[in-house]
Amino acid sequence: MSADDPMEALHIDLYSYLTPLLEVPLYDFVPEDAEYPYVVMGEATEIPDNTQDHYGTQMTLTWHVWTRTEGYSEGRRIARIIQKRLDHQQDSIPTPELDSINYRLVSLTHEMTQTMRDPNPELRHIPVRYRAVTEQITN
Repeated sequence: MSADDPMEALHIDLYSYLTPLLEVPLYDFVPEDAEYPYVVMGEATEIPDNTQDHYGTQMTLTWHVWTRTEGYSEGRRIARIIQKRLDHQQDSIPTPELDSINYRLVSLTHEMTQTMRDPNPELRHIPVRYRAVTEQITN
């Protein structure tokens, strides 16, 4: 799969990077028979961050941690793994899809984590949001 825009390229790169590092499944689309716990790549926003000589973007990217537990400790532990692997780690994350469209990941910062109860009392939901900045590579 290849991308032609920074948001899609970064989505592919981060999915590829995080999948082997998590001890739970990471989904872009959750199968109906998925077992808990798992992480879903969720909502994203993108705004232009252009200068006079190149293009750039600012994005927010949300991962959703889902568990079937009485408390939040399992979900917080999974969210913490994501944070350790992503927060301020832009220089150590491989980005072949971004590279292929001449963009680079400038920064990746943890913006917020929130614990939430689901209407199903057995489920816990923890959205984890990051801010990413990309810029076009000019030669």
